[in-house]
Amino acid sequence: MNSMHKNCIVCKNKDIFTKYIINGFHIFQCRQCSLLFVGEKLSQEELKMWYEQKADVDCDYTYADQENIENLKFYYLKLADWISKKMPTGKILDIGCSGGYFLDYMKGWDCHGIEISSLYAEKAKAKHGNNIHTGTVEDYEYKKEYFDVITLQDVLDHMPDPLQALAKCNSLLKPGGIIVIKVHDISCLFAKLLGPRFYAFVPIFHLVYFNKKNLIETLSMSGFKTEEYKYLAHLLFLKTIFYRLSQDNKKNFFYKLYNVINRSSLRNIKIKKNLYDIITVFARKEIV
Repeated sequence: MNSMHKNCIVCKNKDIFTKYIINGFHIFQCRQCSLLFVGEKLSQEELKMWYEQKADVDCDYTYADQENIENLKFYYLKLADWISKKMPTGKILDIGCSGGYFLDYMKGWDCHGIEISSLYAEKAKAKHGNNIHTGTVEDYEYKKEYFDVITLQDVLDHMPDPLQALAKCNSLLKPGGIIVIKVHDISCLFAKLLGPRFYAFVPIFHLVYFNKKNLIETLSMSGFKTEEYKYLAHLLFLKTIFYRLSQDNKKNFFYKLYNVINRSSLRNIKIKKNLYDIITVFARKEIV
């Protein structure tokens, strides 16, 4: 049995309580900064084992489905354009790079990536060579202040210790360099209406649940000054929407709907979605 957190994993306040219990995991909330996070302490070894298992059985239909790569491109091109307006070129590190799909669109950049799943890391290496590290940002060894841009897309909320991860990012980023964080915004209306049924609540896949305010505060604590944030639209298959709503629970009604749609001609109907449920934040490493 895993031990439990005694303090908020970001602001370290002791005033935390159980907000929800989902799939057997306790979702704690901090009364001071309002952060939500999984109460059970999970080691990097446990998480790596889980990610390898997920990759092997190809369970995550949001990203593992090869047909979905074109949908991901919709967001990636917007992000690449946004980055290029702030910094035309340089060295970029994509943490949680999966198969290197975002890096594929960073033409003219010196592209590097980190991926915990060996299966997806090998896909990224096939395109980007030894610039891809199989593992975590914590065990990543590279020159300090080497990168101009670091991106964490749907990644910071997977990490058991966001402050430790951001501290490592700070050490890897040049002064004045850009960090890009994309996570679910737990303060959106959709999340408030659904409560524990909000699709992002999928422990142990997601360990931390930010809102805009505490995400910006977390970045500030880590030596970054937020410049801008956006709620960018995403392109999804109709089937993916129901898969996400199922919260990866195969007994869930939405999962049954997903299976029905996945076997029909409706499976690859594309939906443009923006419920202000996903926030992308741009921040810069402060120059001391």
